[in-house]
Order: sequence, then structure tokens, then C-alpha cells
Amino acid sequence: MPKVEYGPEFTLKSFKKCADDFKAQYFGENGKVVDQRAPLIVRIEGEYWRIVQKPSAEVKVLCGANLGNRFPILVNPAKSMAKYAEYVESGWNLKNIPKLSGSLLPFGCYNNSDISVPKLFVGMCFASQCWRNEEHHLYSISYLHFGDPKVCYGIPGRYCFKFLEIVKKMYPQLSKHPELLHELVPQLSPSMLVSEGIPVYRCVQNRMEFVVTFPGAYHTEFSCGFNFSESVCFAPFDWLPHGQNIVELYAEFCLKTSISHDKLLLGAAIEAVSAQCESLALKNDSVNNRLWISACGKNGILTRVLESRVRNEGIRRSHLCDLALSSVSDDLDVSTKLECIICSYDLYLSSVSCSCSPNTYSCPRHAKQLCSCPWSSKRFFFRYGLTELNLLVEALQGNLKAIHSWDRRFTAS
Repeated sequence: MPKVEYGPEFTLKSFKKCADDFKAQYFGENGKVVDQRAPLIVRIEGEYWRIVQKPSAEVKVLCGANLGNRFPILVNPAKSMAKYAEYVESGWNLKNIPKLSGSLLPFGCYNNSDISVPKLFVGMCFASQCWRNEEHHLYSISYLHFGDPKVCYGIPGRYCFKFLEIVKKMYPQLSKHPELLHELVPQLSPSMLVSEGIPVYRCVQNRMEFVVTFPGAYHTEFSCGFNFSESVCFAPFDWLPHGQNIVELYAEFCLKTSISHDKLLLGAAIEAVSAQCESLALKNDSVNNRLWISACGKNGILTRVLESRVRNEGIRRSHLCDLALSSVSDDLDVSTKLECIICSYDLYLSSVSCSCSPNTYSCPRHAKQLCSCPWSSKRFFFRYGLTELNLLVEALQGNLKAIHSWDRRFTAS
């Protein structure tokens, strides 16, 4: 399993020199790399997997990763930015992608969340990121700004659980700590995975090229030399079922979440109903409204995911019907993420607390494990009642009465 440790500090210029020197010594003739094209990529690829599978000596390489954005930004509007304006406002600017129309990620983020912030990566030959999938099984997009290519591998998301079974078979010690499987995955060769029945796809990412990773897909890559890349996560409508499934799995392993899926789901649903209202009442048939409306209807993906979530929420709340005190909290903080003390499940939609520790909360499923106090001392909080949530579902389905009723009761207030 590759070891990761902190290295020395570099400027970008000094890091490039270090990276170029390493590559020249490893693959060059008389200290110079003579072939930068495809044949060298194949040589590097073969050597990389030889080191991973059958190392004959320890090989140390360096890389750097941090939050940031390499695309131009508008720092001072008063100054001439004509030559950069196209890039500043472009939808291909990775800083803008999570906020594009129809992107759901902003609805689930809190003030301290950085999941929608691009991440920069500077690499050298053999620098790699081991097999992983994105948090919340989000989409991700990577752009190689400059430098040598990356060799990328991907596994379809439908094989993600089979992949984890292979990892547990290869590294039995991880079976004792299943939560680590979602945080730390060893580097496994594509040939070994293919022999286990898992398809692995490969591509070479060159400078000024994008690579998109789909929900749940495990992916890995290594650099063929000095390069500078950037990546960011995003969440279109078709990600919603993946996002809902993974937060339930996270709760089973008591894993913390980076976004509030319920906040995202409710925010998106309310935005979609608002788009329906504008389209009906104001005859506003804008591209943005059409995009939101496309996710509605009885078979719309947003409708189906919310309907499923409301149904599950109703089942969980039914076990709390005999609580002595149930109330809507008017001051539930929408800027701070609350989590269940037992399973770390997000508590945006509902929570339970006790008078013995009013600042400690559990999800409805773990209300009895919150503390040993009598059931009568516990209090149930909910942001929306089930009647309101079902009204929202009906509005998404296209029920005109429900659309106008929701608009009068919530949007106007």
C-alpha cells in the first residue's frame, strides 16, 4: 500500500525542476528525456504498475494538492479584463460549474463547506491518487492546465461494491474497519481487477483536456511528469438517486457527510415548484425554468427521489408518535449542519433532543439511544410536517392546486 507523508515546501518553479530532474534520471539518456510522446507514456505506465505490484526498491515522489482555482477571476472590474472575460464567465471555468443552472450542489452546502470549491493538484512522474470515488458519489470534472499527461483509469459505478469486496479480499485487515474502505483504498492494478471480473477503462489526459467521472465510479490516475491540474465536484439532476443511496450507507458506517442531502433535496424541490409557478402565472418560459420543470412530473427524477425520501421519513417519524412533546422549531439553524450523535446522519429535516443535554441531537432512528432519560423528557423537532412534505411532492407531480397552495403558504411568506 503506498505511503503518504508530508514533504518539503516548493515554489512551482522549484517543484518543476525537481520533477524534471527525477524524470530525466529515471527515463532519460545522459540525463535527458528524449521521447515525450506516446511510447514514453507506455514505458512510464509499465514501470508504474511494476513498482506497485512487484517493487524492487522504494520509490519516493512528490505532489501537491490544495483548494484553489487556476482559471481567471475578475479581481478588479474597473481594470480591463477583456481578454479574460470569456474565461471568467465561462461555464467551463471549474469555479463556475457547481453553480450553473440546474446544478444542485449549492442547495446542500453550508457556510463552512468546501466541497464545491475546486482543488488544485501539481504532480511529477509517478505521482498518483489511489483508487477513490467522490464524496456523496458526486460527479467530478478534471482539467489539465499544463504539463505532461496523466494516465487515468475508471470503474463503472455499478461495480463499486464489488470493487470493495475485492479490496477486502486482498487486504483482510480492512474488513475489521469497514469505515476505512470509504476513506482509504490501496492501489490495485487494472489487470488484477479485470481478472476478478471488474471492467477497467483507461484514457490519457493531455493538457487542455477535461475528464469527467460519473457517480460512484472508482477512479485513479498517475502523472507522466510535471503537470498542473484542477478538479471540482458537481451534482446535476440524475445524480439525486446516487446521493440519496449513499447518505443511507454513510449512516450505517457512522461516516460524516460533507453536505446536507435533505437540505439539497428540499431546496431543489422548492426551486422547481417556484419555476412551475413562474411558468404558469407569469408565462415565464425561460431556459432555466424549463430545466427545473423537466425534473418534475409524476415520473420526474426530482419527484421520485423526494417521494421516496418523504415515505421513509414518515416511517421513521411513526415510531415517535407517542413523544410527550413534538413541535416545529422556528429557530432551527439553517447555517449550521447538525448531525446525529450516534450515526452522523444529517438532521436538516428532523431531529430528537433531550432536556438533559439540549445541544445534543439524534436522528429519529436513534432516539432511544440518545440517552437513558425517560421517553417523556425527549423532544422531537421537524422542519416540515408530513402534510407539508406530501404537499410539496404533489406540487412536483404537477398538481395545480398543490402548486398554488405551496406558493401561498411558503413562497409568499
